[in-house]
Amino acid sequence: MPKIRNATPTYYNGIKYRSKLEAECAKVFDEAGIEFDYEPFKIVLLPEFTYMGKKFQAWTYKPDFIILGNIMLEAKGFAKADNYVNKRKMILKHILDKDLNYMFFEIYSSSHLRNILNRYKRLNNFYDAYMEYDKELKAKQKIRRTKKKKLNYEY
Repeated sequence: MPKIRNATPTYYNGIKYRSKLEAECAKVFDEAGIEFDYEPFKIVLLPEFTYMGKKFQAWTYKPDFIILGNIMLEAKGFAKADNYVNKRKMILKHILDKDLNYMFFEIYSSSHLRNILNRYKRLNNFYDAYMEYDKELKAKQKIRRTKKKKLNYEY
């Protein structure tokens, strides 16, 4: 199991997760009664290759969680960690190119996941629950930015 930068491997319910966030997400799923698979398969995003005698390793991805049959969740503590922005594009392109029946979502904290799952119980649709909460978060962020701007103009 490769190490995730700035992550602390954590055990929960007898399973070793790569980070505290992943372990917390597993606990939230258990509390909500939602079955999940942890890193159930590996996707090769870019196969290994050799260029001018130098060998480059394959670029792979293991979804952190699969829930509800076709929801692929990535527990991501830092939205722009490492080379993740580019890797996310490759993951999404792979899903499209291979016509996989998965929807890809990112979770940034256990409270983020709890809020989405609370909405899921009401809406019975994970996509709608995720989008509703995302819209609410963006509205809150806009209010914070507006208040900050007003504070900056006051002397």
